[in-house]
Amino acid sequence: LNYNNQDLELRVFNGNWSNSNSLSVFSGGFVFWPNNTNISLKIPKGVVSASQNRTVNTLDENEGWVLPLELYTDKQFNSFSGIGMAENASDGIDTNDRFNLPRFMDFVELNHQNQLFDYTLSTDIVKLKENYTWTFDINSNTNSTIIIKWEDIKNISHLASKKMVLFDPSNYSLIDMKQINSYQFNKNNVSGIKIFYGNEKYISDELQITQVQFYDPFPNPSNSYFTLSYFIPESLNGSSIEFDIIDVRGNKVSKRYFKQINSGFHNIEWDLKNDVDNISSGLYIINMKVNQEIQGQKKVFIKK
Repeated sequence: LNYNNQDLELRVFNGNWSNSNSLSVFSGGFVFWPNNTNISLKIPKGVVSASQNRTVNTLDENEGWVLPLELYTDKQFNSFSGIGMAENASDGIDTNDRFNLPRFMDFVELNHQNQLFDYTLSTDIVKLKENYTWTFDINSNTNSTIIIKWEDIKNISHLASKKMVLFDPSNYSLIDMKQINSYQFNKNNVSGIKIFYGNEKYISDELQITQVQFYDPFPNPSNSYFTLSYFIPESLNGSSIEFDIIDVRGNKVSKRYFKQINSGFHNIEWDLKNDVDNISSGLYIINMKVNQEIQGQKKVFIKK
C-alpha cells in the first residue's frame, strides 16, 4: 500500500500474522500510521497491475542491512522482528523501524526498548556504525519454549568482518550468531536480551570478560544433541581446550580435544549418539579444561 508516496505495510491475521498486498472480500488488515490524522486508502477492484502492486523494498546493500529474527512456539510463528542498520536511520524511532501488532489469542513477540505511545518496536534499525548493542525482551502467553532463528549472517556483506553475539541473561548464555542460526530460550518471558555487534574488543568490554567463561548448554534438557558455548580471553590465546562428558557413575562417556584455540567466543555442536551406542536418559556432567586445568563445569539432562 502507498499513501502520499509513503509505503505502508499491510498485515493480516489468520492464526498468525503475515504480510499481504491484497484483502479478501469481508476481510480486514492493519497498517501503522504514526500521525494523529485520519487517512483514506483507495483499494482497487479486480486485477492489480504490476506497477500498482507495490511492496516495501529491503535495504540496498550500499544503504545498510537488515537481519530478520523469527520467533517460534509450538503453535505460534512471528516473522516481523529484526535488527539492522541504515545510512538514513536514527537511533530513535523513524520510518525504517517496524512496530508490533495487536495481540489476538496466543502470541509471541519481540519488544525493543524504543516505543511510540503504547506500541513497541519489533524491528529496530539504527544508523550505520562500527559497534552497537540492541536490547530487547521476548514475551509470550503460552507455556511452550521459544525458539529464535536468523539467516546465515555470513551471507550479509556488511557483517563479514564483524562479530555478532546473542546474550541470554536468564541463564547467562552467549551465542556466536555466525556459527549458529537458532537458539532456544528456557522461559517464555525473557527480559534484557542483548545482541552485540562489532569487534571482539567492544563485545568483551561490554560484557566485562577477562577470564575463561563456560556457558550453559542448550537446549537443556536435550534428546542427545546440544551446543556448548565458551569464551577464551586474550591472555590464553593459543591454549588447548578439552571437554569431558561424565555420567552419574563417574564414567567418561565422551570427550573433545582442541589444540591452539584462538581467543574469543566459540560454539561446539555435540551429538552424544555419535559417541555412545546406547545413550541412556539421565544427568551428565561436562567438564571444561584449559591447558589441563578444569575451568568450568556444567550439567545437561538427556531425555530420550
